[in-house]
Amino acid sequence: MRPLHVLLGHRHPDKAAFCEAIQAASDLQLTDLDDAFWDLADTGRARFLEGFAWASAYREDLAIYAQMMEQSKAIQSVLKSEGLHAGVCASLQSTLAPRTALAPRAARFTDRVLEQVEVQAAKIPPGATWLASSDIIESVFGKYKTFTARGPLKEIGRLVLAIPAFLTDLTGPLIHEAMTSVRTLDVEHWVKAHLGDSMLARRRQAFKAPKLDMKTA
Repeated sequence: MRPLHVLLGHRHPDKAAFCEAIQAASDLQLTDLDDAFWDLADTGRARFLEGFAWASAYREDLAIYAQMMEQSKAIQSVLKSEGLHAGVCASLQSTLAPRTALAPRAARFTDRVLEQVEVQAAKIPPGATWLASSDIIESVFGKYKTFTARGPLKEIGRLVLAIPAFLTDLTGPLIHEAMTSVRTLDVEHWVKAHLGDSMLARRRQAFKAPKLDMKTA
């Protein structure tokens, strides 16, 4: 091992480069080196074990948890794209990994999740599809916030009625139908009933100076 002393203090990017350095410095056969040698030579592994050696005891459990996570992500992906409807469980069954490829715990976990999906899907009216994720709603409100960002006052005001326009392609006939089917007066009544006065109107009212009574002044 004396010829290998010249390699002390040098780091190599990978095992292949280290093997080349060993063969260049000595006539040592790599087949003569056992696993203990490679474990000691691998500084990256040594640093990993300093912090995560305790995880070795959970190696089997981590593999099972990894399968559970993959199943969860696959179920999430289908529900986000297709929504929640009566036939969603059939779509999930065709998408998920077969039960024979899963550990027993991961298979039981998948079955329990599918049971809950089936319970929720049974509440959906026939032929209807409901959102199974808040991603779309969050995206819509994010676009609404961007749309109203230039406003001086941050509030949910009458511009909230513009949200449906974010969810469809605006065409001439659609705009004409909207303009002829809903009166401005109806919009004003809705805003007053559900939103009330705007923040600006309330501020004006609060700072409005009382009128002087000229008879008593």
